Amino acid sequence: MATIPPVEPGGLRGFPKLLSHRGRGFGYGEATPEAVRAALQSGINYLEFDARVAADGVIYVHHGTRIFTGRYMPNVSAMSEAELTSGHVAKLADLLAVAAATLDNSQKICIDIKDFGFEDQHVALVEQFGLQAQTIFVSWIPQALARLHAIAPSYPLIFSHLNVRFLSFGAELVEAVLAEREIRVLDYVLLGPRAIDHPLRHRVGFQHAIVGRSLPDHYIRLLSASGGGICVPTYSVCDELDSWCTRHSLQQWVFTANHAATYKKLCKRAAVQVIFSDDPLRIARESAPDIA
Repeated sequence: MATIPPVEPGGLRGFPKLLSHRGRGFGYGEATPEAVRAALQSGINYLEFDARVAADGVIYVHHGTRIFTGRYMPNVSAMSEAELTSGHVAKLADLLAVAAATLDNSQKICIDIKDFGFEDQHVALVEQFGLQAQTIFVSWIPQALARLHAIAPSYPLIFSHLNVRFLSFGAELVEAVLAEREIRVLDYVLLGPRAIDHPLRHRVGFQHAIVGRSLPDHYIRLLSASGGGICVPTYSVCDELDSWCTRHSLQQWVFTANHAATYKKLCKRAAVQVIFSDDPLRIARESAPDIA
């Protein structure tokens, strides 16, 4: 049961840049069939899933690298179907089935690929449910997006990263220190700006992030040709980044806004196309109190 009053069907159509992060904000557990159905029935334009691969090679939907089982926190990549099912972690296929039965032609499903080497399987699932025209692929792993563009060039691609253009000083030092390195700290992997084309040492079960001010020219062309762009945290948003995205014909997606004031501020930036939120219904009701 929902713990907050549901919005009227289609009530969020007036918020064209709003994205439901993990299906959150509608009173249900994230990345569940109920959350997916409620989010899409609200009329929200974008719904995002975080896709991870388990020990059996099946793609599940879970944001973090690990799951707390009550006794310990195994990595999703090491867990079996029985363990994940008992932990109420949904398969991507099951959520895509719900989406295919619920969304309309104006809505988009955004699949954030967290593990490298399974791009063909992601595309096959999308095509299985006839969602090619309504799917956008997102990833923190540049190599995953390059592979997707090679096998399925019709999909828009969004590259998530930590852009440091907002720094008044120190950005060049950050890029110089990271350079071509791939640095692992527990489950987190930092990639230097020149590691974008290198074979990954850490492929499955990690959270990747490339840090830098820009991208190699050939990668900018790839993202632009796909009709996609970049996704950055709110603190990265600045006039210089807006200009850079506009100059290179790249969409700019931003995470995360959970209050109407933040959402409205980002909406005023023409270069920002999509805004992630863990609480989209709250934003809508703060912005337009008459929404049921």
